[in-house]
Amino acid sequence: TPPQPMQTPRNFGGDGPGGLRVDSPMFGGAASPAMKAHPMISDVHRVEPPSLEYQARIAEMNSALAKAYAEQIKPCLDQISKLRGLGFAKELKLPSIVVIGDQSSGKSSVLETISGVSFPRGNGVVTLCPLQLSMRSSDKKWRGTVRYFDAQGKEVHWDIDSPDDVENAIQNAQMRITGHKKAISKNIIEMTLEAPDLPNLTLVDLPGIARYSHSDGGSVNLYKLTTDIIKEYIQREETIILTVIPLSADTATMEALQLAKDVDPYGLRTIGVLTFPDLVNKGAEEEKLQIARNITFPLSKGYITVKCRNQEDIKSRKSLREAKVDEMRFFSNDPFFSQLDPSQRGTDTLAKRLSTELLTLIK
Repeated sequence: TPPQPMQTPRNFGGDGPGGLRVDSPMFGGAASPAMKAHPMISDVHRVEPPSLEYQARIAEMNSALAKAYAEQIKPCLDQISKLRGLGFAKELKLPSIVVIGDQSSGKSSVLETISGVSFPRGNGVVTLCPLQLSMRSSDKKWRGTVRYFDAQGKEVHWDIDSPDDVENAIQNAQMRITGHKKAISKNIIEMTLEAPDLPNLTLVDLPGIARYSHSDGGSVNLYKLTTDIIKEYIQREETIILTVIPLSADTATMEALQLAKDVDPYGLRTIGVLTFPDLVNKGAEEEKLQIARNITFPLSKGYITVKCRNQEDIKSRKSLREAKVDEMRFFSNDPFFSQLDPSQRGTDTLAKRLSTELLTLIK
């Protein structure tokens, strides 16, 4: 029996930038042209030398996803590499993981947690450009590079010497692509990180769906631009789609699910990730629990609820390891979300699921 198409709520809040009706046409169409780049600001910034916390950050980057990768995927890739050397296997196109969702849905927090890499964080619009993070296993010490093209088509490239500088490097690249106006751009930032303990994986963070039509005083339709960017990346068949939905928000508007459904109608590549379970309004816990149990808006591969670092945790310099302990404590003690099956909660569970799905796509 063939798998059934993904089920999504009939009404996402009406047609238009504020919502979507499942039985109506999608907005937009073909991807719109890239926004005109703003003038580049002054000379390319070179990151400072590694901080005293260098070794600690490297250890922290040995993430849950890296561990799951080492256990399940690397042995498979090693065998493929041997067959390729004997002429029995063609070049392998590795799958990537693309994270989509509304602005401030917790997308970057999810990526940070599973990868161990610090992404720019904050309220409102934070991810301004598509960011492709390529992690590579290497025998050499940790190193990173950033690459993008400026408005004149000239390649801009610089090195990153420490994990401490990754977040600033991303922010600097975004500013040089979009200018000080924090405009959203289709221009991609390519970041490559190499270290002995990193997995060979590609993660993509995309701008969140804009809930307003136009930029201040501008003519660019930001809603269409952000959804066009998402469509462009998730339509690739070798892509796993992480659809991030904040439980703290009105889950009647879950447009990211519909965008995923348009390119993956049977839900074979889509995993729902629910964020901010600790910020659910009092009295709404049972309703949110039904979503987390894959009952309200069923997905073929279901949902995994995670609790990541928030802005207060970051300001207090709480480490990813400490945040993981907090997450485990939350799911053990919360009167509602402790009822979830272990397969439906936790960042470690998400990492293992991603590893399994990646292995399926590779095979």
